[in-house]
Amino acid sequence: MFSKNLSAIEDFNEWLGDLPHRHKIVVPGNHEFFLESNPERRSLLDNANLLIDESIEIEGLTIYGSPMTPLYGAAFGKSSPKDRERHWNKVPDDTHVLVTHGPPFGILDVSPDQAERMGDTELRNRARELPSLKLHAFGHVHGAHGAVEQDGLHSPMSR
Repeated sequence: MFSKNLSAIEDFNEWLGDLPHRHKIVVPGNHEFFLESNPERRSLLDNANLLIDESIEIEGLTIYGSPMTPLYGAAFGKSSPKDRERHWNKVPDDTHVLVTHGPPFGILDVSPDQAERMGDTELRNRARELPSLKLHAFGHVHGAHGAVEQDGLHSPMSR
């Protein structure tokens, strides 16, 4: 949503409401300063489950969502590896589906026109530790997309 004006956010919420899916999950990203600065604004998105470092259970699956990325100066950014490690250690062990804005390090975390990876090593480490994890879905890297199965874990990614 790129922290756009209220009208754009309302349009996005309306679009979510028009989608035919029974369950919808939104995890903000590194541009959503309007949610980072005032969590009460999450009520603007009432046509989906908005997850900001929290879990929800849907049809027997525990889904955890987080907008955090390792970007300095970005919304929900934490540039310190120690801060990210503390952050990701809060993901519950019983998580079946992990939805994050950014990718784990080394998995679909680089675009063809980039020189360096944008993934988060601490996120990768925590995802590998989660005993119940079945799926990790993420975005952020616009030029990287696809699906990867690694260590028995399937990770789809779309633009």
